[in-house]
Amino acid sequence: MPTVSGVPSQLEECRRGAKFLKAVFQQLGAESRLIPGAPGQNPLVYGQFTAARSSGSEKRSRPLNVLVYGHYDVIAADIKKWDHPPFKLTGKDGYLYGRGASDNKGPILACIFAASELQEEQQLDVNVKFLIEGEEENGSVGFFQAVEQNIHLFQEADVILLSNSYWLGEDIPCLTYGLRGVIHSTLTITSKNVDLHSGVDGGAVSEPLIDMVKVLSELVNPDRTTKIPGFYDCIRPLTSHEDALYDPIEELKKKLMARWRNPSLTIHQVDVSGPKNRTVIPRSAKASVSMRIVPDQEVADITRSFEEHVRKVFGQLDTENEIEV
Repeated sequence: MPTVSGVPSQLEECRRGAKFLKAVFQQLGAESRLIPGAPGQNPLVYGQFTAARSSGSEKRSRPLNVLVYGHYDVIAADIKKWDHPPFKLTGKDGYLYGRGASDNKGPILACIFAASELQEEQQLDVNVKFLIEGEEENGSVGFFQAVEQNIHLFQEADVILLSNSYWLGEDIPCLTYGLRGVIHSTLTITSKNVDLHSGVDGGAVSEPLIDMVKVLSELVNPDRTTKIPGFYDCIRPLTSHEDALYDPIEELKKKLMARWRNPSLTIHQVDVSGPKNRTVIPRSAKASVSMRIVPDQEVADITRSFEEHVRKVFGQLDTENEIEV
């Protein structure tokens, strides 16, 4: 099913995918329901397999609750780059190919069938709850609000599992015990003018795209660290024990620490208004930026520092334009 989120023409396919998941849960003996998402967005799917027996601790008043998170939506597929139809699961040389086979439909179904088999064999000693969203590839629009409105379903979760990360290789499984958080930001610089012609007004007006380039250039240092003041202040120092864990992979230590334990800033996209041809001075420029954060970094603090830094840099420009963060 082409459950591509963020594309209005695929909205019905996404809902069909959600209903399919709900039916799978119910056919395998789980309680299931659809949770409405934001208006005009895809629903979430909730499922629960109930513990068949006690987990063994006499002191425990209830079975442990394991919450499995996943998403059934995918990003669009360029058919020209696929050897097989991307939305038709195809087996070849021992591998399964299809959009979402690994991110994230395959892992979801594997967990569902595993929980079902354990329940059927009376070996399931924990409650396994599933929260599967349909907007993960679209910024998880409405996810927070949907969970808040149904918090009674999730508030007793003892552990959260997800399968949406990487192994070190095809034959070396990894148990990832932590992931960096993320803060998304959109910067928009706008002129009071309409789109202009560079042959007529070039050099005579403040150009939003030039301003944007200058602002973005002050976000990251040449060594890939960020220029945001205080960004690294709360990061836990590397202990000798943690440092020793990298010894077996010393040749990859710096790169893996950058991916696993250090925060970062990424510029994802820059776009402009107008027809986007070579003669137009666009009246606005927009950039998408994200920051990956680590334990002890506070979202509110990082957000405030980022906005203050961006506005300070922009304020130092000799420009007639305006910025929105």
